[in-house]
Amino acid sequence: MHDMKTNPRAIKVTNIKSLKREKARLRSLCGELEEQGKDRLDYMKHHFGRIALNSIFPNERVQAGLWKMLGYAAKSAWGSSNFKSMLIRVAVTILEFIGVREAVKLFEKYFGNQGTREKKKAEKEKEEEEDKKEASKRKKRKERAGDVVDAAVTEAGD
Repeated sequence: MHDMKTNPRAIKVTNIKSLKREKARLRSLCGELEEQGKDRLDYMKHHFGRIALNSIFPNERVQAGLWKMLGYAAKSAWGSSNFKSMLIRVAVTILEFIGVREAVKLFEKYFGNQGTREKKKAEKEKEEEEDKKEASKRKKRKERAGDVVDAAVTEAGD
């Protein structure tokens, strides 16, 4: 726990007024800490690559050498016809995949609902049939109840 010795800004609470002041101070402190946390999170989001690189290669010279080496490898790879053809094949494969996926989405958009329409129609017909059966059962029950009443009236009259 923090006490007044470890936190010089803390207010000694002796009554309701000082309690309210301390509560207000702590709310303000929480707001400041939230803003600092948001700022730090934003910084990390925007500089994630650099942070990751620094954690792997902490030395600036090593990073500069790494970038030079990657640049040299990219130049030499781009000069190779095998690399270019492989890169083109990968790009074409990716484009084909995206094209097929989009075509499937379009097909489902325009033609995919037919199966669900038929299912909904069949379900609706089934519900209507069940409603008719239920209505028929209710009608028969009413007729039986009417017969019982008629029989009771007939017996009472005899």
